[in-house]
Amino acid sequence: MSHRVSTLGVFALVLALLLVPALACDPFTDLEPAPAATPTSPSAAPSLTAVPSATPTNTPSSGALLRAALLSSVYVLTPDDYGKPYSSGSGTILTPQGHILTNFHVVGDSSSGKFYNKQSLAYIGISPSELNAKPNLLYLAQVIKSDRSLDLALLRIVATKDGGALPSDLNLPTLSIGDSDKVQIGDEVSVIGFPTLGEGTVTFTKGIVSGFLDDPASAGSWIKTDTEINPGNSGGAAINQAGEFIGIPTRVQVDMRLAGKLGKIRPVNLAKPLIQQAQRDAQSPVAFTFKPWSVAPTPTVRVVTTASFSAIIFCDEVKDGKPVNPRTTFPAGTKKVTAYWTFKGMVKGQEWGRVWVENGKTIVDKRAQAWEGLESGWISYSLSDNDGMAGTYELQLYIGKTLVVKGGFTVVSSGTLVPTRAPAPTGPKASGLITSLTMAEGSKADTKEPVNPTTVFTPTSVFHAIIRTNNAPPNTRFKAMWYIVDSGGAVPSNTLLYTKEIATDGTRYVDFTLSTTTRWYVGTYRVEIYVNDALDEMQGFSVK
Repeated sequence: MSHRVSTLGVFALVLALLLVPALACDPFTDLEPAPAATPTSPSAAPSLTAVPSATPTNTPSSGALLRAALLSSVYVLTPDDYGKPYSSGSGTILTPQGHILTNFHVVGDSSSGKFYNKQSLAYIGISPSELNAKPNLLYLAQVIKSDRSLDLALLRIVATKDGGALPSDLNLPTLSIGDSDKVQIGDEVSVIGFPTLGEGTVTFTKGIVSGFLDDPASAGSWIKTDTEINPGNSGGAAINQAGEFIGIPTRVQVDMRLAGKLGKIRPVNLAKPLIQQAQRDAQSPVAFTFKPWSVAPTPTVRVVTTASFSAIIFCDEVKDGKPVNPRTTFPAGTKKVTAYWTFKGMVKGQEWGRVWVENGKTIVDKRAQAWEGLESGWISYSLSDNDGMAGTYELQLYIGKTLVVKGGFTVVSSGTLVPTRAPAPTGPKASGLITSLTMAEGSKADTKEPVNPTTVFTPTSVFHAIIRTNNAPPNTRFKAMWYIVDSGGAVPSNTLLYTKEIATDGTRYVDFTLSTTTRWYVGTYRVEIYVNDALDEMQGFSVK
């Protein structure tokens, strides 16, 4: 039987060609959610007194040490004030009585210090002893101490998941605490937690310590690692070869242009005050009364005129926030195609929607949805058919009730030749509303006239594509789409870099700019200018 599903990709606060930090928690999942649910030496702090444990005789890659570490890792699901899932991450059990260390951003907003719900509660999922199934949400835990500057929070289990009384002795498995001051570059380090990519079960990844980083902005230091850290790992455990807890996976540094990333682990010694609080509090009785979640109001749909979506890129998958093998023609036998686009200016409650069309027939209609995501970032949805896709497909995106972007792709029939590169764009069809398109190094501040026109730029240049409009009617939409045409194989040919759209009228200069915080690839580029979604002008240029 054919099975078609449209699934949501992971959000990330990263933009193409920027080197930016991303938190490793999962803010939310819209479709296909997990059950019940998208910052020298690592520390100058005094060494911690490790929890007594037997000297290990093997590494945590096998045996009892690894099993103990896996069982002490918990799934942390933070709801909003209405009891609905808002954020998820991982945590580590510090005491048998249920004290859990995690990242602050798993349970609250690190910038404002506000918790995601007024009771500062989170659901806690415990893995079954076999470690082969998703965790069971058994308990409620409350934040009892936190340090926003270090992005750390200490929780204590205070009730069953329904707010009921706890058993007299939880006797939860714990993890031995190591000394992060003893960590050296080249040491083996493993990360345990519940990343989204792990599909809901506890996940173990292994790598090495890549270095250390002082970060005055976050009031602490970092252990750098090549160990795989992904959304959902936040607040979990980084362990050494002895199976000891040495850090908290917190961030991932991503270079979208080079498809590279490096994980950041908060040294456990910096969590000393929270761990000591857990040890002091372990024998104290739980004093907690659960207040039922508030009743969610009927969503208010708001129209935000500044919200926008970029052009849609169709690809095989999205990896590290970057489309893999972008194209518009897919081979026979394709069972899944992923659509990727960026967004900005969105607010919670904003009406939006998407419609999938297959061979002229609507197969998914998700209009009039209330936006529940971030203000800016990227998003992906996949369309799949287990029996194989064939024909022409189109994805339509709406903001409010207005169709703002649409794009399409083709899945060829068996025996049809599939091009290895995207086809060359069709020629512009002049509307008469643009009299010129000029590439330049800059523009005048008042009139936006071109300054130093050129088609040859340096790797650090800011690109200016300046058009001159001609008696454009009110609310005429002009859109610039920037592409890398040929980078010598660094990225796929005709990779879309960025899209910018404005609405204007009359006769004036309009300056579309594109910049990078790193360096442009040496190669050839193209900018296309659209008028009301019809290609009107295009200009090639190069970086040398």
